Amino acid sequence: MYSKYHGCGNDFILGLYDENIDYSKFSFKYCNRYTGLGADGVILAKPTNKEDIKYEMVFYNADGSRAPMCGNGIRCFCKFLYDEKLEVRDSYKVDTLSGVMHVKVESFEPFYVTINLGKPDYSVKRLDIDFDEDKWQERYKEVLDVLKNSKIYRTEQDGSIMFKIKNNKLKIETCIH
Repeated sequence: MYSKYHGCGNDFILGLYDENIDYSKFSFKYCNRYTGLGADGVILAKPTNKEDIKYEMVFYNADGSRAPMCGNGIRCFCKFLYDEKLEVRDSYKVDTLSGVMHVKVESFEPFYVTINLGKPDYSVKRLDIDFDEDKWQERYKEVLDVLKNSKIYRTEQDGSIMFKIKNNKLKIETCIH
């Protein structure tokens, strides 16, 4: 059984993970807004074997690609866990492809959670880029090509990068897959 949740303009199909279902095909079919239920993605609660983490949040985009995490999605995921009585503690952890997320339920009625998503790491080393960070402003198109093929984009996610240009101007480029 599946449910539909929404958070801050995003909507998701949520359910319990079933190893017999190809969720890439499932999300592509059911997230279609014309021929399916319509959603931004599918989020599944998959039990873990870890002692301190009950569930992994398995997230698929509407196009069928697997994504590491979704900020609005994890809030809906926590509400789903609570509604289904799978997780009723006021503090717990959720496993994701982006790492372990720490959840603090601030209120059960209305449902309100705080989630520590961690500190973003935008360093060149994290992005596995092979050139001098100080030269980005001169080579932004090359940087975008490198980013699209780097480890950080292994899941075909979209993203934007901002470059500081002379006279304190900024240039933003978006990578769309």
